[in-house]
Formats: sequence, structure tokens, C-alpha cells
Amino acid sequence: MPYALVSPPLGRGVVVGASAAEAMVGCGGTLVGARASGAEVSWGMATDPGGAVEGMEWSSQRDGLPRQGEPHRAVDFAFVPHPYAASAGTRAILAEFSGWVREERWSGRVWLYETAIPLWPNRGVDIGGWVQRKEGMLSDVGGGDRISAARGLARYRGLRPVVDFAEGFLVMSAARFLAEVQRLGCD
Repeated sequence: MPYALVSPPLGRGVVVGASAAEAMVGCGGTLVGARASGAEVSWGMATDPGGAVEGMEWSSQRDGLPRQGEPHRAVDFAFVPHPYAASAGTRAILAEFSGWVREERWSGRVWLYETAIPLWPNRGVDIGGWVQRKEGMLSDVGGGDRISAARGLARYRGLRPVVDFAEGFLVMSAARFLAEVQRLGCD
């Protein structure tokens, strides 16, 4: 099934994941593209931070996520691992993030990225110009053993929109995200 090829999101965003390597596999190219287009993207939280990437430090707590009364840190979008067949670490992060969404009454867009199991995306981002930076960042966070798998997935995702490399996402509202994590028991 074809999906819409879109530009990376603009505005302010956060990346959430069980590990830096997991996030780089799922959304690293789009992250590079978003930042290149002027978006401000920071690391939100991870159970296994893995150090700094692109000058951004991971937080192992909710410190990386803005709170009410911090409009200077407000975010428009979040890259979040898809809850389907999530690992224990991903489930813990999803529970924390969904708790934050409820508490802060956040209403931004959630860009669910693929982790271990491919999803049925409704959006794709052409990452052909950023795939080498993605692979470098993946190597920087100790995910060098995942580079060929990430490249293969990006090439597969590029088949439908007919581009060299793409990342697939299931983009949804925060309200729909909360319903999904509840339905899958990840909240």
C-alpha cells in the first residue's frame, strides 16, 4: 500500500526510545533532515541513553520532556517507538511518555517509528540525502551492528514512493496515540 511521502516535521520535537540505537534505526535519517530544515529536535528520554549524539544528550528521566509553564521548551512533535511487540525497555518508555502526554495535556503529533517489527506506515520521509549521517550516528551510539539492517529497511521503505531510501512512520494525534498504547497494554 502506498503512503504519502512528506518532508520531515518542522518546529520543536523530541525523540523518545528505549535506546539511542533503537531511535537511530527508526528515525535517524528523518531526525537529521528535520534538523537540517530548521527544526529543533532534542532527545527526550531513554532507558539506555548511550551518550550524546549530534551534540544532544539523552535523559534517562522525564527531564528531557517539557513541563507546563515552560513554553520555551514546548514541543510540536515527538518521534516515539511503535508500541506493537515492544521490548520491556520500550514498554517502560511508552508508559512514561504516555503518562507525560496525559499529565501535560500535550496535543502534538506523534511520529511512531519502527523498531523490531515493521509497521504499516501512513507517512514516509525520503532520507536519501541523510542516510550516511544516520549510519554515522548509529555507529556513534554503539549500534554499528545494526547499520546493514537499518539500510535494508530504509531501502525497502523507499520502494513504494520510488526513492532510494525512506523511513516509514505512523503519524497520529496524541489522543490517538494514547488510545493505541492503552489498547496494546503499554500504558
